[in-house]
Amino acid sequence: MSTRRSIMTALLGMGIFILVQFLFFPSPALSKETSGQHPDVLVVHSTENNELTEQQRKLDLLISHFTKEVRFTSAEDLASEDLQDITHLFYFGEEQTVLSEKTARLIDDFSGVKMILGNNENQFPHSYSFVKKNGHAIIENLTLRKTEETITLSEPHQIFNIDMESNAQTLISADKHPLLVKSHSNYYYADSEISLEDAILMGEVLHQVFEKEHKESHPAVIRLEDVNPRLDPEMLRQCADVLIEKDIPFMVAVTPVYKNPETGEEYHLTDAPDLLNILHDIEDQGASIILHGYTDQSGTGKTGDGFEFSEMERSELETRIEKGKKELIKMGLTPLALETPHYTISQDGYGAAANHFAKYLGQLQLTDDNWKVMMEAPYLTSPTYLKGMELIPETLRYVQEGEVHSIERMAERADNLMILRDSVLSAFYHPYLGPEGLEEVVEEIMTYPNVEWVDLKADASLTQGVADNEKSRDKEDLLLNGKVKQNSFLSLNLLWNPIIIGGCITILVILLSYALSLKIKKENE
Repeated sequence: MSTRRSIMTALLGMGIFILVQFLFFPSPALSKETSGQHPDVLVVHSTENNELTEQQRKLDLLISHFTKEVRFTSAEDLASEDLQDITHLFYFGEEQTVLSEKTARLIDDFSGVKMILGNNENQFPHSYSFVKKNGHAIIENLTLRKTEETITLSEPHQIFNIDMESNAQTLISADKHPLLVKSHSNYYYADSEISLEDAILMGEVLHQVFEKEHKESHPAVIRLEDVNPRLDPEMLRQCADVLIEKDIPFMVAVTPVYKNPETGEEYHLTDAPDLLNILHDIEDQGASIILHGYTDQSGTGKTGDGFEFSEMERSELETRIEKGKKELIKMGLTPLALETPHYTISQDGYGAAANHFAKYLGQLQLTDDNWKVMMEAPYLTSPTYLKGMELIPETLRYVQEGEVHSIERMAERADNLMILRDSVLSAFYHPYLGPEGLEEVVEEIMTYPNVEWVDLKADASLTQGVADNEKSRDKEDLLLNGKVKQNSFLSLNLLWNPIIIGGCITILVILLSYALSLKIKKENE
C-alpha cells in the first residue's frame, strides 16, 4: 500500500513538473508566434532568367516599410527549408510559366498569410480557387474600397479581369473590376506590374496584411536643391529664412565642387566664402546638410547637368562619395544623408553608399539596364537593396521654372498620397527661383492634416507614422550604442522571467512531493 502511494505521489510530482515545463518553457514554434517579432517575409518570383526585376524591387519598397526580414528567391530555387519560420509569403508571377509540382505544392500548402501577384495563381488550387481569370480589362481609376477614395491613373492600364467566389472580398477595385482581393488569409493582385498609383493604395492595404496599425501622420520634407559654389548666396539666405521663420526643419542638398570641363572652371566651397558662411549659419539654425554628389556632373558636362554616378564602377563611385563627404566635413559641415545626382546609381552602388550614410533621399533606380526606370516609395522604408539605408522618398516633385501649374500638380500628388495613412509629403525647391515660390510650396503642404516635418538632426521625427510599439531602424541601432541601451536589459529580463519563475515553481513542487512522500512513509512505519 505504501509503495503504491509513493508511486502515485511521484507520478503526481512528475505530472506537475511536465505541466510547468509546458507552461513556462514553450516550444520554439509557439515562441515565435507569441514573441511579437517583426514579420518574416519570403518573396518567390517567376521572371525571365529567374532574376529580380524592377517589379520585385517595387514590391520590396512596399514590404520593407513593415519589416527588415525580407528575402527573395526564384520559383525554381524554392525549397521547403526556405519557408521555415516564414510568416508572410508573396509569390510574384511576373511571367506565365508552369511551376514544378514541388514549388506549386509548397506555395499552395503554405498556411501563413499569402499574396499572389500576376500570373500562375491557377496552379494553387487549394488556396486560390476563389480567383477565376476571365480575359483582361483596361482601367483608368483605382479605388480603395474601405473609404471609396479614388486615384486616376496617369494613363490607361491593362489588368487581369477576374471573377471571384462570393465569400471573397475586394480591397482595391479598378473601375468596376477587382484588383486586390482577399479570401481568408490569402490575397490576390490581378496585375503583373506595380505602378506608383498602385503602390499608394497597396501600401494602405498592406497595413491590414501585416496587421500594423501605424500612426496616421504624414512626414513632410522640404529640400533646397542644387546648392554648389556658384550659387548666389543671397538666394540661399532668402529661401532658408522663409523656413527658419516658420520654424520648419529643412534639408540642403550641397555639391561641394562646381566643375565645367569645357571652360576649365572648378570652384570649391573655399572659393565661395559668403555661401559657406550662410551654410554654417543655417545649419546652426536647424538645416540638415545632404551630400548631392561630389561634382554633380559627368563627362564634359557642367555641374548640375550630369549623371555623376550612373555608369561608375563601385570602387570609383565609393571614392567620389567619400571625397564629397570629406570635403563637406573639412568645410565644417556635417552631411547626414545622400542624394545622388538625378537619382541615378547602380544596384551595386547602393551598397557602396550604405558604407557612408544611413539615409538616402529621392527616388530609386530599379534596374541597371535603364536609369529612367525609377520609383519612389509612398512612405518611409528600407528596401533590401539599400543595404540598411532608410529611404526618405521624394513624392511631390518640384517647382519647374516657367511652369505655372507646378504647385497645382504637387497638390494633386498630395491628394492621392493622403489616402495612405502614413505617406510622405516630400518636395524640393531650387533657391535661384527666389523665396516667393517656396512660400507657396510650404503653404500648400501645410494645408494637409497631421503633417509632421522631418528633422534629420532629431531621429525621433523619422519614426512618425510608425506604430507606437515599434522602433525605427535607427532606434534599434541605439540599443547597442546609446541612451536606450537599458531597454535591452529590460528585454532580457522579460525573456528570462518566465524561465526563472518556472524553475522556482518546479523546485517547489519537487520539494513538496518529497515532503509528502516522507510523511506517508512515516505514517506507514
